[in-house]
Amino acid sequence: MLPILVLVHRRIDTLSRVLSAAELLHPSCIYLSGDAPRPDHEHDVDSVEKVWDFLDSYHFRQPVHFQRLTTHGGLAQGVEKGISWFFSEVEAGLVLEDDVLVNPQTMRLASLLARSYRDSSAVGSFTLFNPVPRRQLSDPFNPVRLSQLTSSLCWGSWSDRWSRSMRLNIKDLSWLSEDKLATIGNDRFVRYWVRRKQQIESGQEEVSWEMRFLLAHWYHGWTTVVTTDNHALHIGFNSDATNSTSRPR
Repeated sequence: MLPILVLVHRRIDTLSRVLSAAELLHPSCIYLSGDAPRPDHEHDVDSVEKVWDFLDSYHFRQPVHFQRLTTHGGLAQGVEKGISWFFSEVEAGLVLEDDVLVNPQTMRLASLLARSYRDSSAVGSFTLFNPVPRRQLSDPFNPVRLSQLTSSLCWGSWSDRWSRSMRLNIKDLSWLSEDKLATIGNDRFVRYWVRRKQQIESGQEEVSWEMRFLLAHWYHGWTTVVTTDNHALHIGFNSDATNSTSRPR
């Protein structure tokens, strides 16, 4: 079975549920990486410390590896450092955040996807999270589909793809032409990404690991393998979340 990475920070309520579900996946090993407290949030110190106290006392049934960052990196650098550490240790793996539950019976599928597409130059990642209703899919009976959009929920990749993604030169996006964008989305999509491109190149927008990973897929011509069925559940809609503080309507 695949190894898994769980990205942790300051949320014991969701983390305890995620770890219980993750162990039922029977991964070969579990990696946990946690960011340091935010310097401008005093209550973070106590919350982060409670998470690590919880992890120290947790009885893991699989081999476990920890990385605790000492400087806050946030969604841009903190998460990226955790994922880079993970893929420096494993050839392929599944990445979860501390508020994403996975169906325990889907680990075999994730492992199969990792093996099946490992040597494909056209695939950069895979995900077991599918937000698109089956009735809206052009081929709903195919167990997987290919997408030019990446996912940050219950996703997996390979160490070589990740390292190539992080080496992408964000300062030069001359390759991301309007013609290329038109092969990915409609006119509205093109206009949106033309604006985002300008913001990135001018330094107005901080580039997160998700953005870099997505752009690397487009640059290298990779697609994402998406399962037709949705095998993941986001449970982190509350005030403790960094971004998802309320459930979408």
